[in-house]
Amino acid sequence: WRDSPEAPGHTQPRMPLSWCVVMADSRPYATSQPLQDWQQVARVNEHYARIHGYGFAYSQVGAGVSWDGKPKDAPACVHPDRGSRSAAWCKIPAIARVLLHGVGGRPCKRAMFIDSDAVVTNLTMSIDDYLDRARAIGDEALAGDEGSSPWSVLLSNNYWFNPDGPCTGLLYVDGSNGGCGILRSWWDARSDATNQRHPWEQAPLADGYRFRRELGDRLRVLSTSRNWLQSLPAAANEAVDPFVLHGVKASYGPRYGRILAALLEAAASIGPTVASQPAVEFSRLNATFAERLFASSAAARCQPALPREGLEAAGDRGIFASGSPVTTQSRALPPSHTHPNGSAVAEGGRRACWAPAWGLAAAAAA
Repeated sequence: WRDSPEAPGHTQPRMPLSWCVVMADSRPYATSQPLQDWQQVARVNEHYARIHGYGFAYSQVGAGVSWDGKPKDAPACVHPDRGSRSAAWCKIPAIARVLLHGVGGRPCKRAMFIDSDAVVTNLTMSIDDYLDRARAIGDEALAGDEGSSPWSVLLSNNYWFNPDGPCTGLLYVDGSNGGCGILRSWWDARSDATNQRHPWEQAPLADGYRFRRELGDRLRVLSTSRNWLQSLPAAANEAVDPFVLHGVKASYGPRYGRILAALLEAAASIGPTVASQPAVEFSRLNATFAERLFASSAAARCQPALPREGLEAAGDRGIFASGSPVTTQSRALPPSHTHPNGSAVAEGGRRACWAPAWGLAAAAAA
């Protein structure tokens, strides 16, 4: 464990990592048996990163906080202006920390954040293969991206709760295309009602995406990335994501426990698929780590994102703001009449939005 990204032995940057898998939780990582469900999830995700030569960073946030008898929405990290926030919020600076300082002294080009109740189920599929698959089956979030990466942040779909919105339990951040700045703006969002209450950090991001699209198509939702199942095993008419399963908790039933056991066994038997060596890092981060992170000289690489052309900044509430819309707009932007970059579809026209190829009729998402 280490508490500082500038600790001795990590001052000389080495070969960059194509991807770093990031997890953050107020509960500790563990290797000794018996493992709790979130620890089993972390072990599988770590194995996955090792198999593909990725970085893996597990941050125990709220280190130093006595969690005995406290709910999971107890304060775990602090924003200098917004106040104390729950552990779910801490994922934002935890991802930014990896983009700014790398893992094990190695820079990370991109980061995949995955919640502590979300597990990689296809251990041989690389992250790039998964995104290539989404592009191949027509996911508009990646349409026209061949050979380039204009997106900054990709979010999974919040199906089945809200198929038209983002889920922050699985997201991808490009460190070279303004992704860190979007994280900074998200972290700076004024969201008093959800600082320590569900849906926590997802609320301001979802509202910013639904009501203003201030970041245009730098922030995108992968409509084909549907990681929640309404039942296990999945119903015959329910599409199953080939990469990640979200909502893996022992309290949801014994089937989830059997899935984790099988994945742990499979992970232990699969060797690395690439020659490069992975980098693994476990950190204990106290409640003020985010303040130190963004106050350091490295913060120059992580300045708040600017709104897309044609929009004025939303003032103190920021690009992302939960609650009522931050403009005079009285309703969310309808997918069928709004391009992914936030601009309006020509009068009389209609965007296809969610294609039925993955089980969501366009009319249902309009």
